[in-house]
Amino acid sequence: MNILVVGGHFYNKGAHLMMKAVVEELAKYPEHKLFLSPCAGTKEQIKNLGYNTIDYPFKHVTDYRGFEIFFRFGSILKYLRKQYRGEFPVDNIDAVIDISGFAYSDQWGKEAVKNVNKLINYFKKRNAKYIFLPQAFGPFSGKEIREQMKDVLKNSDLIIARDNNSYEMLLSLQKNEKIKLYPDITITIKDLEKRNEIFSNYSCIVPNERMLDQGREYWPEGEYLEYVKKAINKLLKETDHNIIILIHDKGIGDTNLANQLKSREYIDESRVKVHYEEDTMKLKFILGKANLVIGSRFHALVSALSQNVPSMALGWSHKYKMLFEEYSVEDFSFDKPNDQMYSMCLENLLKEEPRKIMEDKIRASNLVQQRKNKQMWSEVIEVINS
Repeated sequence: MNILVVGGHFYNKGAHLMMKAVVEELAKYPEHKLFLSPCAGTKEQIKNLGYNTIDYPFKHVTDYRGFEIFFRFGSILKYLRKQYRGEFPVDNIDAVIDISGFAYSDQWGKEAVKNVNKLINYFKKRNAKYIFLPQAFGPFSGKEIREQMKDVLKNSDLIIARDNNSYEMLLSLQKNEKIKLYPDITITIKDLEKRNEIFSNYSCIVPNERMLDQGREYWPEGEYLEYVKKAINKLLKETDHNIIILIHDKGIGDTNLANQLKSREYIDESRVKVHYEEDTMKLKFILGKANLVIGSRFHALVSALSQNVPSMALGWSHKYKMLFEEYSVEDFSFDKPNDQMYSMCLENLLKEEPRKIMEDKIRASNLVQQRKNKQMWSEVIEVINS
């Protein structure tokens, strides 16, 4: 069984974690071979993660102009640049697993949904199954994006939402037994290496450049960084924690945000450090050893919560609030400014008793999440093999 994984890449650590999660699970089934588009990363990155490459360079659905060019002219482009060539014939793919994370919604626009419909139709003509692993969906407010998404639901073989809001938004488009609800696939990834701690007695701040563009509807200009600074200042004043501004995305945007915070506000503060970690599992290790995490990258928060680390989200879509609801700590997720509540939550993160209650809730929720994850993979394997 030859399986193509789409929607993943190496510069975003969340996407990287999702690709790794698929490898870890499907490695249990040696009859299943995994493939990526050569556009997902370098050949060395793809091979080291446990994938092979198909002989067609598909781009991600949110790379609007790039997707269309490569979708139509990939057979030509692969002869123009060596990096776009793979080994395995794309026509021999039996199933496609989509791990886009968050691409099909008003925020990313109708083009992403149009593009995934093109992919689904392409593989359906070749008798391949198309499966969406847990991700955030919606909202879908425009007529065109709603109609396009209905086609996605109709033509895919399994579509899994990772939160209740996404699930309900899909069902509002079409009542369909193929629509399921399961948690994020990265929660069960285990770091089996014995590592020495890189930092000691620290808390993590994880910035996200998307808060300044996608999140501008919810966060007035400058407000997001003010909230980040409030958290850092409180930690500096009331604790002895080191503060690690942890970059969870290789793109220049998050790096610039982190460096600006350090250089403009904390240039002389030795307890505040900026850190980028290339190794995805080491990054998860760092988050798991933190005293607490205040973040805006979804999978950084998943990595923290799945390791029982008290956390708080500053987010720009429903996916953050829904994640924290799954862990019964929804008050600690903010999708817009709320000064009084934010101050109270920061206070509770630092107090022993409220923190202990939060840790107990997170730990209990993780047992439930892990059981659901196991059940989900059973359903996915059943669809792949049917």
